[in-house]
Amino acid sequence: MSSFICKKFSMALNSVASCLMRPPKDEILDELFMVQHKIMENLNSAGRWDGTLFTFGVMGNSSESITKIHDGKYEFQVNVNFPFELKPIRDERRPGFVMLQAGELVDHPAVVNGFLQRDALACWFLFIINKDGTNIRNFSLDGEEFIMSFSLINIRSSVHLICKPVLQFDFSKWPLPYPEVPDGGLSFRNHPWYAVPRVTVPLDKRSFMVWAPDWERFLMEWNCHANKVLLLMRKIMEQMEIYLPLDVVKSIILRNIQILPFDLGNCFLAVFEAFVNDLQEGKVTPFLVDSVNMLQIGSNYEAKIEMYHYTASNLLITFKNVKSRALADQVKTGGDNQSCGPDNWITVLHLLFGN
Repeated sequence: MSSFICKKFSMALNSVASCLMRPPKDEILDELFMVQHKIMENLNSAGRWDGTLFTFGVMGNSSESITKIHDGKYEFQVNVNFPFELKPIRDERRPGFVMLQAGELVDHPAVVNGFLQRDALACWFLFIINKDGTNIRNFSLDGEEFIMSFSLINIRSSVHLICKPVLQFDFSKWPLPYPEVPDGGLSFRNHPWYAVPRVTVPLDKRSFMVWAPDWERFLMEWNCHANKVLLLMRKIMEQMEIYLPLDVVKSIILRNIQILPFDLGNCFLAVFEAFVNDLQEGKVTPFLVDSVNMLQIGSNYEAKIEMYHYTASNLLITFKNVKSRALADQVKTGGDNQSCGPDNWITVLHLLFGN
């Protein structure tokens, strides 16, 4: 029965998704923009001296210069364009990672033995940002991220601003196997991809993770329900206190995009079931990257994932039961939009989403 199309169930989910389509816009504190402006001012000042160009954001995420990750944590990307050519080389030991070769003749603080190196890039980046003794307090480097932590006097709270340097490349320089996607990836050819600092194992400071937000956006648009399902899953995770990045669900959708049903109800259940299965396995990998586990977050993450799996498994059973009731209602009413009898499954569905 799970594969049967239930128009009533899909219509009810669509109604919930419509309410989630325009959430309240996150208000970005003015202090964050002031810090960001100072950072970019320092970067551009250094760029005028050595020829490096720094720009806000990336092609697939340029609508907002600062985005909110969750309460107290924000991020923005800085596109770094060096005055010398970098050649991406496939990292054979770390799937989804590349090494960026500059050549032995390149003399630059971020280049070591002819390759761009994460630590050297971080030290150079940090030096530029703080070179004039700016008022950014408690600037620290945490693994693969540049994290600025400072106190906002007016609200007496600690805020983390993550500045992510990214390096843009044309499709022609893609050194990895082409992903199995609709149309063979032909639609990717007009869009760039990026290399971003990210630690993985086995450790190699020359290794950078690939990231292609424009490719991801294309795939999400390929199935007309993918973005709605993402919104529905975000709401469910909030309701059930499953504290995982939304990118976890997005990666699951992207990796299953070619087999997802084109009916909203079945598409939602298929993604939810894949989510439950991946939680059981304890592993979700980013799109294009097989060597990073997105579920390894914080200490004692195994116990948290086990608890999330238990919660999600029970909820999946409940959603399947609601669909069965909706299907029975559809048979009774002959497809009429009104619910039949005392079994008002629509109310149950809205309650699951906290409506």
